[in-house]
Amino acid sequence: DLVLLDVMLPKLDGFAVCKILRQESRTPILMLTALDDDDNQLKGFDALADDYIAKPFSMPVVLKRIEAVLRPQARLGAQPPKAALSAERIAAVGRSKKRACRCCARREPVPAGL
Repeated sequence: DLVLLDVMLPKLDGFAVCKILRQESRTPILMLTALDDDDNQLKGFDALADDYIAKPFSMPVVLKRIEAVLRPQARLGAQPPKAALSAERIAAVGRSKKRACRCCARREPVPAGL
């Protein structure tokens, strides 16, 4: 399991959500946001996010960072992480203007292993 969390949310900001999640869970949290300045990145890490990725981003790099965050779970006996997106899908997302992973915006569960 993994949480991809934006900072700019309608009611609570992502930093507050991250702090709430951290009180109840050790699930890895990656902040994925357009706020790329040092102060916001430090605020994300202070909220106990495991990683902070600023937009625009490269999908192959995001997938590798997800794998890196999930790696400690794999060492504890869980299945090793692997990206659920094909190279073709990554290239297609990379060419889009939004440069966002559509699987992250779905309301249904993300495929196992991502």
